[in-house]
Amino acid sequence: MRRRMILRPALLLLTAAALIAVSLLLLLRPAYPYSLLGYPALPIDGLKPRSVAAILDSGEEAKLVKLTSTGTEEWYGYKGKNEDKSKGKGSETSDSEALISHMKKQGWTYKEQNGAGYFFHNEEGGSRIVTSQQWTSRYVLYKVHPPS
Repeated sequence: MRRRMILRPALLLLTAAALIAVSLLLLLRPAYPYSLLGYPALPIDGLKPRSVAAILDSGEEAKLVKLTSTGTEEWYGYKGKNEDKSKGKGSETSDSEALISHMKKQGWTYKEQNGAGYFFHNEEGGSRIVTSQQWTSRYVLYKVHPPS
């Protein structure tokens, strides 16, 4: 009987400690860079990682998908083919080829790539920079900056 009396406070203390730990994790979760599904934080304001992944998953693979426009900037996403990346082969259309093709349709000619930046120009002498970011192993994000 005396042993049960000693175990009850210890069990209550352990339960309280576990509840405090879970509460702290839930409070600190927004500062943690990954969502519950394991997606990293997005560099795009106003969109949630799960919704972007759902948009990219619902479209065709190896295709550029417009995610949002914020004033003069546009954000696009690209989902590569998993089996091609795991085997080390390039897909039929790579992410950079899809971007260059998309920009060509909008009247921009590819000039060069420097690091994560793609440089385009048009016939009027304008230029446009597109920066890329590998968001996850499956998704690449592109920020199309305003023309200059």
